[in-house]
Amino acid sequence: MTTHPEASPDFSTLLEKPQEALSIKFVSSASSVEQLPVGPVPEVCVVGRSNVGKSSLLNYIAGQKNLARVSQTPGRTRLLNLFAVKRPPFQIVDLPGYGFAKVSHKEKAGWNSLMSGYFQGREQLKAFLFLFDVRRTPNAEDTQLFSWLADMGIQPVVVVTKAEKIHKSKWIQTRKLLSESFQVSRESILFTSSQAKLGLGDVKAALWGVLTPDPEQETPEVP
Repeated sequence: MTTHPEASPDFSTLLEKPQEALSIKFVSSASSVEQLPVGPVPEVCVVGRSNVGKSSLLNYIAGQKNLARVSQTPGRTRLLNLFAVKRPPFQIVDLPGYGFAKVSHKEKAGWNSLMSGYFQGREQLKAFLFLFDVRRTPNAEDTQLFSWLADMGIQPVVVVTKAEKIHKSKWIQTRKLLSESFQVSRESILFTSSQAKLGLGDVKAALWGVLTPDPEQETPEVP
């Protein structure tokens, strides 16, 4: 009996309806990478400082209010939170925020260990969404973490959050700053706002770009 390899998911469905929310459900939380399920389903993770708006962005792209719990205490989350996208099938892992000040050295060391274990031991990880507050200026901690992940061969997507907090005329300056800080093209930087409902189509197009196996293709413009 001849067996045929399983067909790759058609990630072009991410482009069919740019403004339609993704069907996402919470799967589980894990305190170590070993507790996460392993399989062929590709995965992207969400990285960002505490209080950058990771949970709000996830709720926005899912079209839900309480898929990801929004914490009022920066640095409170200490778990890897796994979410499953129904169509096309892939996974999203929301990582604990970094840069929190009101924790002990032991807790910071635990965060470092958790992150190292995840990034170095997660073969199905394809890309990371690096969230950045539009009002902030990158510092050494931000650029070092970004470079460390990019140097491991994980595809980066810079996602600016809370874009409504500054006038749109200042976005050009922000693009230039982040492009120079993280060594990425200005055009690749996405501006989003869960409050103003901005950027969903761009995020979906970026996900298509990092999940689709052909590295030579160009991401089309979102209509």
